[in-house]
Amino acid sequence: MNLKNCISLIAWFYIITPSLLHAGDSSLPTAVAPIATVNDTSSVSTDLQPFFDDFNNIDPAVWDVANYTWPTSGSFQQPSQVSASNSILTITMEPAATPIQGRNVISGTLSSRRLFKYGKFSAKMKNKLVPGVDNCFFLMSPWQAKGWHHQEVDFEFLGKNPSQVQVTLHKYIDNEGTPQNGGMLPKMIDLGFDSTKAFHVYTIEWLKDRINFYVDDKQVWTETRNQPDMGLMISLSSFLVNQDTSWGAGWAGKFGPETLPASVQFDWVKYEPLPNGSATKP
Repeated sequence: MNLKNCISLIAWFYIITPSLLHAGDSSLPTAVAPIATVNDTSSVSTDLQPFFDDFNNIDPAVWDVANYTWPTSGSFQQPSQVSASNSILTITMEPAATPIQGRNVISGTLSSRRLFKYGKFSAKMKNKLVPGVDNCFFLMSPWQAKGWHHQEVDFEFLGKNPSQVQVTLHKYIDNEGTPQNGGMLPKMIDLGFDSTKAFHVYTIEWLKDRINFYVDDKQVWTETRNQPDMGLMISLSSFLVNQDTSWGAGWAGKFGPETLPASVQFDWVKYEPLPNGSATKP
C-alpha cells in the first residue's frame, strides 16, 4: 500500500499509519493516539493567550476526555481512567472488567478544546511504564472526517525503554493526505535518567522556522522540517500499542497483561505564547 492510500485510511479509522522514516531512524515507527473528533471547528478559536492548568480538577470547558479506540491501539480510551487529585492529573491503564470493542485494556486521553499556535508548550510529567505502552504529550490538529490536514508534534515515552523519549513531527499538506517530507519525522532521544522515577519538564517550542524540544530546559533536538502552520490542540494520553501489528512489540516492547497497571501523571501543563513565532532568546 502506498503512502497516499495509507493516509486515506486515517479518515476512516482515526489512526496514524506506520510509514518509512527518515535516515538514521528507520527502525522507529510512530503510533500516536488520535484526538477526539471536532465536528464544527468554526466555534473553536485559535488564540495566543497564555494557558496554565495545575489540575485541581478536570474542567470540561477546557478538556475533552476521549471515549474511543482505533486499530493500532490495544486499549480502549475512556473517561473512567482519567482523574485529578491533589493537583495531579493521572491517566491509568488497567485490565478491562469486560472487553470493549475487542480491547481487554482500558486507558485514557485528554485533548484541549482550545487551539494554539506559536509558543512554548510544557508539561511536568512522570511515567509509570510497562512494555507495550506509549505515554504521550503532544500537539495535534483536530481530526475531521473529510479533508483532514493532519499536523502533529509529539513527545512519546515507550515502555520498551523509560530512559528514552521519541520526538516526532507529522505533516500532511492537503485534503488528499499528501505527506510532506515523508509525513513523519521521528527522533529517539536518550534522556540520561529514568522517566518513571521523578517528575521532569518536557517542552515543545513552536517557532515559524523550527521546532525545538527541551527536557528540563535543556535543548535536546531541533527540527526545521514539517513545522505546523495551523492551530493545534494539546493532548495528553496513555495507550497500549497493538501487539498484533508487525512492529508494535519491537517498537514499544512486548506487553503482558500481568504487568498492569501503568499510568502517566501530569503536575501541570502550560502554554507561553510567542505571537511572532520568534524565540525570546537566541
